[in-house]
Amino acid sequence: MRVDVGDGVARPATRRRWRLVDYPRRGRTGLRHWLPSWKLVLGVILLFSGLLVGAFYIALWRVQIPQANDFATRQATVFEYADGHTQIAHVGVNRVSVPLAQVPQTVRHAVLAAEDRAFYREAALSPTGMLRALRNDVTSGGGLQGGSTITQQYVKNYYLTEKQTFSRKLDEALVAIKIDQQLPKDTILQNYLNTVFFGRGAYGIQTAARAYFGTDVAGLADDPAKAAYLAALVQSPYYYSTADTDPAAAKALRQRWTYVLDGMVAEHWLDAKTRAGLVFPATIAPKTNDLAGTNGYLVNAAIGYLDQAHHQDPDVPDSTMILRGGYTVVTTFRQNYMAVATTAVQQNLASLTATNPAEPTTSSAATTTRPRPPARPDGRSATCWPSASRPARRRTGRPRSPRWAGSASPTSTRRTSRRRTTT
Repeated sequence: MRVDVGDGVARPATRRRWRLVDYPRRGRTGLRHWLPSWKLVLGVILLFSGLLVGAFYIALWRVQIPQANDFATRQATVFEYADGHTQIAHVGVNRVSVPLAQVPQTVRHAVLAAEDRAFYREAALSPTGMLRALRNDVTSGGGLQGGSTITQQYVKNYYLTEKQTFSRKLDEALVAIKIDQQLPKDTILQNYLNTVFFGRGAYGIQTAARAYFGTDVAGLADDPAKAAYLAALVQSPYYYSTADTDPAAAKALRQRWTYVLDGMVAEHWLDAKTRAGLVFPATIAPKTNDLAGTNGYLVNAAIGYLDQAHHQDPDVPDSTMILRGGYTVVTTFRQNYMAVATTAVQQNLASLTATNPAEPTTSSAATTTRPRPPARPDGRSATCWPSASRPARRRTGRPRSPRWAGSASPTSTRRTSRRRTTT
């Protein structure tokens, strides 16, 4: 085909070559020549969206659930008096893991109201929660809800680190999705409650209940005020734990406590009438060091005995295993006997004179009021006495084997479980 272009000369017609991307746009002049068409814009958006979704699913397919970090699996070793429930002291990380069945519904609901109210309804990631948290950060001065779900927080505490990097946040999201696919919601909540930090050196809901209210977490079943107090601490444990001495922290903690209770009412976990009658709870004084005084001596004596018993029976945990945590050691020390012995020693020291410190001016109460050593289960007398009144003879014979009473591990993914031994 030939075309006359106006100069009287016929030339062959030129065919337009087809282009996948019509940019710059042909047949347009001026600014429209450089502005992309709506088809081009839509195509680019769909292309990049598809690439991002594909890359995400490839990363999710390739990611593996890592091993739990060492700190998250550590627990305290708790030393108890002969009654089997009164604590002397603990060593190691202050964490005592408990199964979810021992955590009352009131405490669970309080934590969910504080950190992730849609935990049982939504997946591992909550885009709406992230947007809501961003909006609250901009518009609200208090009572904020975190953008991370409980699953994400659990993954960060149990598997990853606290590093604030993009790669860590991406790993957190991917592992959280994998965890949500493989573990029941109850197991995730249980693991979260046993790893989260509450301040006062307490890791896990059980030690938090003991640190702030002097009771096991099971004792908070009918006390939503205290349950909400513990749940409020999770957002900023280091700051809120100073509420006893910092008025600003106390005010912020009370606002957070109110936010948690209002959330429980909104989710129909707490009756509005009951909520109206609740008062902000008082906490016990924080313990600075439970190994101070005679407690440290009792713990050292028990660990020394376990070391000796370990040489006779390797199944008995030694000091290295004890310090790794996860044990409950029931000693033969009796609290009332030790109180009498401590009083006697203090009276004896008070009776010493400055000129003759080795000789008391009056008869020593320590020699007349020392209690009889508690009987051991095997019929022999205990020999763990303060050095001032320790018998001169040395006990011989093979130490008795410890008595074990194991309890189920709170989660199938943990590498350790709590064990009990009597010494």
